[in-house]
Parts: sequence; C-alpha cells; structure tokens
Amino acid sequence: MVKMMSASLEDVKDFKFILDEAVRINKELTSSSNFMEFYKKEYNGNFGSLGMTIDAPYDLIKGRTDLSRTQIHLSYASYEKLYAISARFIKSNRLEMLVTTDEFLSNLKKMLFMHIWVENGSCDRSGCTILLNKTLKLTRREMSEEDFYYPILAHGLERDIMSIGRVDIISAEKMHLTISDDFTEQQLDLAKKFCSSHKFHYKHYLKIPVSKRSKLSRQRIAKNIACFVVGILQLFGVHYNISPYFLSISTDPYPNYDGFYLSKKPNEMFNYHYSTKGTIANSGEFWNKFEDDYKSDLGLVLSRLIELAIEPHENSVIADRLIDAIYLFSSAQQDKDESSRIVKLTTALERLVSLSSEKKDSSTTKNFVSRVSSLVSIYYQDEKKWARVAQEMYKTRSDIAHGSWSVYRGVEPLYSSKYNELTCRAIFSACVGFYNQNFTTVNKDNFVKAFFDSLGKVRISHQTQKNAYVSD
Repeated sequence: MVKMMSASLEDVKDFKFILDEAVRINKELTSSSNFMEFYKKEYNGNFGSLGMTIDAPYDLIKGRTDLSRTQIHLSYASYEKLYAISARFIKSNRLEMLVTTDEFLSNLKKMLFMHIWVENGSCDRSGCTILLNKTLKLTRREMSEEDFYYPILAHGLERDIMSIGRVDIISAEKMHLTISDDFTEQQLDLAKKFCSSHKFHYKHYLKIPVSKRSKLSRQRIAKNIACFVVGILQLFGVHYNISPYFLSISTDPYPNYDGFYLSKKPNEMFNYHYSTKGTIANSGEFWNKFEDDYKSDLGLVLSRLIELAIEPHENSVIADRLIDAIYLFSSAQQDKDESSRIVKLTTALERLVSLSSEKKDSSTTKNFVSRVSSLVSIYYQDEKKWARVAQEMYKTRSDIAHGSWSVYRGVEPLYSSKYNELTCRAIFSACVGFYNQNFTTVNKDNFVKAFFDSLGKVRISHQTQKNAYVSD
C-alpha cells in the first residue's frame, strides 16, 4: 500500500489563495466593462498571460463531453504559489532525484483542474492531500527506465569495453547497425555525419542506463553520469600520465587538437603558425592497463560508486562527496584556462574533506592540508611532500579567487599538473577509505570529521613507530 503524503497547512493556505485569485480574475474578465484594461494591467510581464491558465487536460478527460472546459486563471502571484507547493512537496518527500519541479507542476495543474471541475473536491487539508497524492501517482505513472548512448572519442580504443560498473563503451559501427531498423536512412546518416564531423571521429558510444524516473530527471542524470564516468577514466589517465585529451564525450566541448594563427613583424612578411597534437601518446596502452586495473578491488569500489550514481539514495550519503569530486575533477580536465582548472581541482578536494559546520577562519587551510595529505598518504608515500603541494594549491586557489593573482598580469606558470596529480591520488584514496566506512553512511559532519581524525591518529602512530625503530 502506497503511503499518503500529507499536505501542509502552508499548502492549504496557498491553494486557497490560488482559487481566490482565479475567482477574482475570472470575475473581472467576464463582467468588467474595461476587461482589456484589466488584462493589460494584470499581465504586464514580459510574457503577458502565457502559462497563466489551467486548461482542461484532454489526455485525462478525452471522451467526456459532459465536462466543463472552464479555465482556472492564475495571476503571477498565484503561479508562484503553485510552483512553491510543487517545490515543497518534492523536497519534503525527497523526490528531487526522481522528478523536476516543473514536471510535477505540470501534472499538479492537470490534477487541480480535475479536482475542482470533475471531482468537485474540497480544498481543506484532506482535499489538498488527496490532490497532491493524485499528482504524485500521475507523475510516478509517467516515470520510466531509459538507456542513453552518447558518442565518445576514445583515442587508442579498438574494441568494446563492457561492464564499467553498469556502463558500457560500444563501437559506433556496432551501434549504427543495431539502430538501423529504428530510423530512416536520413536519420542514420545524420548520426554517422555527427560522429565523423571532427578531425578525430567519435568511434564509440558510451551507454548509460538510467533507472525509473521522470523524463527531465532521466536526461539530467544521464548527462551527469556520463561526465562522472569520463572523470573516472580521466583519473586513470592522470595515474598513467596520459593527456586528458585522449577522451572526449559529445556532451562537452570537443578538444582543440589543432592550433593556428598568423603573425607579422614590422617590415617583414607574415609568419604562419600551425600546430597539432595528433593522436595522443600511449592512448592505446591506456585501455589494456585500465581493464587490468579495473579487475582489482579498486574496480569493485568504483563499480559500486557508479551504481550509487545511477540509483542515488534519497538521503545525502558520503558517496555523494566522491561523485561530486570526480565530476569536478572531470570538469577541470576540460577547462582550457589553467587558473580556472586549479580552482575546480581545489573545489573537488574541498568537497571531499570540508565540513559545512566548520567556520571559514585560519584553521580552514590547516584542516584542508592535513586531511588531504593524510588521505593521499594512505596509499601513496611521502606525506610531507603532499602536504606542501596541498598548502601551495590552497594558497594558489585563494589568490586566484580573492583577487591577489591576476589572470592578465600573471607571468609565472601555475604548474597545475602537480595539483592534478594530488587530486587524482586523493580521490583514489578516498574511494577505498570511504568504501571501507560504507558508501551509504549518511553524510554528516561528525562522521566525516571522525574519519579524518582517525587518519591523523594512524599517521601519528606510524610516525611514532618509525622513530622508535630509528632510535633502537
């Protein structure tokens, strides 16, 4: 039996306001001698009265010739109330990952019409609860699973890569044969032309399975998961010291593999400047190494993380920190501006180690450096080195963000590659560390703080043992 979601007192108040506004506007439009003047005054926004009526939902009442086609009129203020009801209902019932506010609002308008004109429903708390739950029922009925296929450029990949968690990489040739019966020749030709429209072709598709949810939620989460999976592959790329340009997905800007400009000195001829990256060095080796490494415990951890990205918990869990960090890491790899890249990499690490309850004061840098270096040193030696890099990285990010470093005037290189390496290693360490604490643990500050405090105690214990060994 499906549990009823109760309407709040605020919902009841807002519904009453919406209906009062509908009566007021309808009265003015039907009985006022100056209804055109009223109309212009009432709907004086940029889009006039667009979207300001609730019409008969023909998909729900088709065949019912006995029903009224009366409209429910909305004012700008009552539309905002309707949106607020939808947003509150979604948030209070933790439906954010399943449906967007706009989609719920669209169904709420349909069910409000049915509630008022078809079912003669009341607008007390019981009636509003029935209305909201019928809207939820309609919304759930429209939810569906769906697989998404994004063209992807993967330098050096000459085969399919199956089961990166629940995600697959399938050759474009195989995909185009598979879909040939579902599309016209023109549509198939457009798909092929898109995949071959760049210097390096999209020779594969990244398959993203999305679980049952609304249409817009499916589209949003599919794109996010695609970027997240690309981020995982790029983490391995940094680990193998391969350029991030070995990988590009159609949802992000295509890498600029070629460069060209002209120059001219006074009294001299024009100079021609052309450069090309060509195929990415060692990209062919990447896929063999990746498949071997993915068979390890790390692959099991990452597969579980992908599972949680596809099937997110209704509560915020510690896996969310990793998913966001990898997403930000991937975004940094796509960024052509080095200063912006450093800000994104630092933000990725902050997402891993920062606590919302901690004040932004002099201890912020200390906590960041200590936690990042402790995290990295779980699996990578030389904690002091990583602490120095983390401190330098945080300072550089602060200089960029707070204006003491100028993008225009900056003449010294920023050397973001070492920050890339630090972020990569911290994320890999966090993957295993958080997994051992259970990815689905609720993301609360006291738990995360205890985790990093325990890393610090282990570090001190190891150092004590080392000193004792040396003294003996």
